[in-house]
Amino acid sequence: MTREKDFQNFLVLLSTIAVGTPQRDKIDEDVIESYYVLLEDMPFDIVKINTINAVHKNGWFPMINEIRGESTNQLEEKAREEYAYIEQILKRFWFDELPESSLNTIERKLEEAGKSYLFPTLNLYGMEILSGENPSATRSQIVKILQIEGKRREQDQLAGPEQKRIEETNKMLEGIGKAG
Repeated sequence: MTREKDFQNFLVLLSTIAVGTPQRDKIDEDVIESYYVLLEDMPFDIVKINTINAVHKNGWFPMINEIRGESTNQLEEKAREEYAYIEQILKRFWFDELPESSLNTIERKLEEAGKSYLFPTLNLYGMEILSGENPSATRSQIVKILQIEGKRREQDQLAGPEQKRIEETNKMLEGIGKAG
């Protein structure tokens, strides 16, 4: 999560949920700040969904591990899907006698599918995936890559508006420099 905007959203989310739970008197801004610090490495959307699901499921204010647990399960499920996708791509486009050409084709196919972030995993663990030696270790690497990709996307989303402001400021400064 990102500091200012997400903290405000997080504060609203948890404050609203706290009102409807039996623990409402014990949940103040300090508790919410502690939750935020412990969950800030997760995307806000996942925190929001997992928090709401935990309240619906249990009927009380969720604990950190309940919010995090859902996220871990979601990432592992996504890693299984991505592993299966990589396996499918390898079986279809990998040719032992043309390794470099195969890698180029596979990289292009991943880009076309919007999954170019999987290419480093494929490059490092492709032979292991083909051999089927240790799929759980490879999936754990995919979980790490999905976490990194989630953070990168979050940063890209934030960089968009900030970058626009920087460009606008630079244009204004250029205009002032030309006028003077």
